[in-house]
Amino acid sequence: MRVERTFQHGIPYTFSFDEEKVVNSENGHRRQFLGYARSLLNGHLPDGFSTPPRASGMRFPMVKSYDIDHPLKEFARHCHRISLEGSRHQRMQTFLMVSDRATVAVEVPVWMTPRESQVFDSNLTGHIDLIRLTDKVEVWDYKPYASQEIFACCQVYWYTRMLSARLRISLDAFRCGFFDADNVYVIEPDYIPFQKTLTDYIKS
Repeated sequence: MRVERTFQHGIPYTFSFDEEKVVNSENGHRRQFLGYARSLLNGHLPDGFSTPPRASGMRFPMVKSYDIDHPLKEFARHCHRISLEGSRHQRMQTFLMVSDRATVAVEVPVWMTPRESQVFDSNLTGHIDLIRLTDKVEVWDYKPYASQEIFACCQVYWYTRMLSARLRISLDAFRCGFFDADNVYVIEPDYIPFQKTLTDYIKS
């Protein structure tokens, strides 16, 4: 069963997840994700959720990304061949929720407190384009021109850090990256040294 809630953060974001897909997933962290998703339907997001800093504005750390073969590429190609309403992001999210059994949620709100980040003086926030549950908890951002992206890896890195904090599971439980119909890029957040301050990031 698919359930959703729209949050107003400057523009509307419609968080949606498929409870049946999550329950039937073989991912070992499905219960943590299900509990978090249900809490978003009934709870309130932190104050100032729509104000900076936001993951979409991050320019550090400059992590490396790798082009891989992944089913998302083929799903994106099929999506472009059919007629759906909405923006490119909305069409892609709708198609994946309907067509991909591993895609369990879209527009997922996440945040990280200053204590959790040890970098920012206020909450870091964002909305994850889509979550897939496979052997890993997969965090993906759709970028229509993925090969031209410079900072998408930074954005996805922080998305993954934030979801890791909210689910209280380690980074090695995740797979994350960004994609379009031609390329799927993955990053490995568990291999990035943890720096405690913004100055440490700049010096690296």
